[in-house]
Amino acid sequence: MITPLLFQLMILLSWQINYSIADSPAIAKRNCPTSCGKVSIPFPFGVGENCYLEFNYAVNCSSSNKLFLRSINLEVLDISLEKGTMVVNHPVFNSCQINETKANVNLENTPFFFSPAKNRFTGVGCNNFASMYSSSTDLIISGCLSVCDKTDDTMSCNGIRCCQTRIPSFLNL
Repeated sequence: MITPLLFQLMILLSWQINYSIADSPAIAKRNCPTSCGKVSIPFPFGVGENCYLEFNYAVNCSSSNKLFLRSINLEVLDISLEKGTMVVNHPVFNSCQINETKANVNLENTPFFFSPAKNRFTGVGCNNFASMYSSSTDLIISGCLSVCDKTDDTMSCNGIRCCQTRIPSFLNL
């Protein structure tokens, strides 16, 4: 029997820019939107032409006041220049198939990478092997195994009905 395998990937992206954050303005450029919904939009990010440093920092504000990073089309929940981080919303996905399921966020050719300190790759289900593949090498780069134990009803993700692992450093695929 194959049980559903549920993956959750909360992505905290990090970036490095070539100028000092102390020298950058704390808000958007002049004549550019400063926020979208509850999310502030500090430069180098921006909505509209001449409002962002370069395309990777271009964001769109939807009609429902949600901010999206154009280059990867994910919703932006927070941008922190001080921490050099951006929190984006990635959907939870699941699979009941033996074949692989791909939740592809490709950060290649962008200044962004997954934060290994803030992200965890999580698989939920019984007797499942959840793995991450590198599209460039077609090799497993991370994974975890969950088993079933009907006597253990703890809610922690310790390998029984749930497994969790770190995301490799500077991962951008």
